[in-house]
Amino acid sequence: MSRFLALGTLLALLLLAAPALAESWPRSVTGPLGRPVTLPRPPQRVIALGGSAGDALRVLCATDLLVGVSQRIRNDPAYWGALAAQPSVGRWNLPDLEAIANLHPDLVITYGGNPSPGLDERLGELGIVVLRLGFTRLSTLEAELTGLGRALGREQAAAQFLAWHRAELERIRSLVATTTKRPRAYLETPADFKAWGASSNWHLMAQTAGLANIGQEVAASRADVAPEWVVAADPALLVKTLHARGSYPCPDPECLPRARAALLARPGFGHVAAVRQGRALVLAGEFLGNLGAAVAVAHLAAFAHPELAEQVDAPAVQREFLARFLGLREPACLAYSGDQP
Repeated sequence: MSRFLALGTLLALLLLAAPALAESWPRSVTGPLGRPVTLPRPPQRVIALGGSAGDALRVLCATDLLVGVSQRIRNDPAYWGALAAQPSVGRWNLPDLEAIANLHPDLVITYGGNPSPGLDERLGELGIVVLRLGFTRLSTLEAELTGLGRALGREQAAAQFLAWHRAELERIRSLVATTTKRPRAYLETPADFKAWGASSNWHLMAQTAGLANIGQEVAASRADVAPEWVVAADPALLVKTLHARGSYPCPDPECLPRARAALLARPGFGHVAAVRQGRALVLAGEFLGNLGAAVAVAHLAAFAHPELAEQVDAPAVQREFLARFLGLREPACLAYSGDQP
């Protein structure tokens, strides 16, 4: 009798699970532009156009699905390891469609606005789904990674990373809340005298870290500014972001110190408070402007609030992010403010 009861219970459970299994696919994922993308079945062959997509696949433990990458990933084997050995499909912003088609992917992950939307249509004709996720905004990062985790069936890995990400940000916010200081900072893009504006990711990360961005009056994401504008604003801090993908595993330890020295030595900056006090931070923006946002916020908070630096412990946040989620265990040159990076 008990055997029949157990069999009946198992059958009932299977019947209850069947609708859920049947409804698992197809799945719809919405990108940052608000356009839903439907995946008819679990992706088995994925192409990553750009570093953010590659890092997302590492965070999601989904590099086993990768069959092709942009040339930029191929060019940096020190950072990308085995991923750099994947076939190249050309530039991230101008991919080779024939090379993509020859790899027979069922999913291509790329940035929101570049390459042009025509890529979606041309690959769609071949039955290839294009998912546009940039991971370049703190405000949308969680939704994007959750969506990609769902698209790849890696929801648990996404949840684990986001739990860490949220916990680190909340810990830093709580520390910053213990001080009323909000030092004014000039946040500069990799291009000289181009400020990060109010709609930029760096503005949001700086706010989270307890800095007041003097570029907040710039409505755009970034804008050219005159040297005189910076001098007149007299910021207490200078923050420069660089295109420094080659910062791992720190092949040129002097890269960030050189950039910092050049920033402090700019003509006419001698009377700026930040220069007088030697308060300048240089960051490897390509690493820290996306999935490494918690690391960026930690470095910014420790720099802006030296009295909290030991508790923020930005080096520890950086090490955990690189080792636990990207599998990178060598020292990296991602931030420099005058002390050892």
